[in-house]
Amino acid sequence: MLSLALRPAVGSEKLGLWIGLGVGLAFAAFSAPHVFQASVAAHVLVATLAAVAGVVAAVVLRPRFSATSFSPDYQPRIWLTWIVVLLVLVWMDKAALFVLRTAAAQGEFQWGGWWSQWSTACLHFLIAAVAGAAFDRGQAAGMLLLSLVLLLAACTLSHNDTQAYAAAEIFYALGTSIYVTALVFYSARGGRPWSAAGVLAITRWLGGALGVAAGLAFGSVPDGWLLGIALVAVLAVWQRARLRER
Repeated sequence: MLSLALRPAVGSEKLGLWIGLGVGLAFAAFSAPHVFQASVAAHVLVATLAAVAGVVAAVVLRPRFSATSFSPDYQPRIWLTWIVVLLVLVWMDKAALFVLRTAAAQGEFQWGGWWSQWSTACLHFLIAAVAGAAFDRGQAAGMLLLSLVLLLAACTLSHNDTQAYAAAEIFYALGTSIYVTALVFYSARGGRPWSAAGVLAITRWLGGALGVAAGLAFGSVPDGWLLGIALVAVLAVWQRARLRER
């Protein structure tokens, strides 16, 4: 709901920057020590309040600009390339997070302390803002590929060497901030309810389920699988560029 209300409210010129600031702030708030270290019940409460705030904002934001984009990115075949890329990125996100959380639960890895968590929060905010500004400048392909490389590194480091968990955590934070900004930006810029709903449902729900399933099945995702799905994402980005040139 909120993504569809953003373009009519703030316009398209700096839509990516506003989304990047919002996504970065959300990641930063949840990465802050007093929230990150809270109980599961507190996490559910924070998520519920955030969802309610999003619904309220979607209702009260006043439309002042055109709601629909005529960019070729929303043609059916190009829409599918976005689905593929974002599906792979969500898959990698959840697979890496599953491995890191499992390692933390088993005592093999400790999330950073107070200073590290605040640093991660700031990192989330900065990279999401930069990514949003890059999307405004039409640099979607480069940012999607950068997110892919970062998440691929996070997945690889999270299961090849327990000493590399800290580096995997950093790459994970950077990669997720970029692709979530991309996910919201693509949904918001189009202004098409079914397109946005399809992107969010397929990528976030299906991709998340596949990532967790891979973690459960393999414990740590094999490099062959990672390289295979990364290649699929690269081909989808290339196909998007080719279709846009027609």
